[in-house]
Amino acid sequence: MLSRKRGFSLIEVLVTLVIITIGIMGLITLQMVSAKNVSNAELRSLAGYFVYDMTERMRANPAGVNAGSYNTIDGSAIDPGTDC
Repeated sequence: MLSRKRGFSLIEVLVTLVIITIGIMGLITLQMVSAKNVSNAELRSLAGYFVYDMTERMRANPAGVNAGSYNTIDGSAIDPGTDC
């Protein structure tokens, strides 16, 4: 009589390794996408803070808003140019 073989064949081990490798690659991709989304959320939050801060500054200085002081990045006046 033939005895029953116990254990795993090489093919079974290789298939298992391929499946585990695909799973790990998926987790690595998920981690990279998650890190990118966290960075994006941080930048959006910072932009929202800057908008809120500038809005409060403009609300506290209505004369500056009417004078056009907030129309440029550095607060300098804009040259009106010449009429044609």
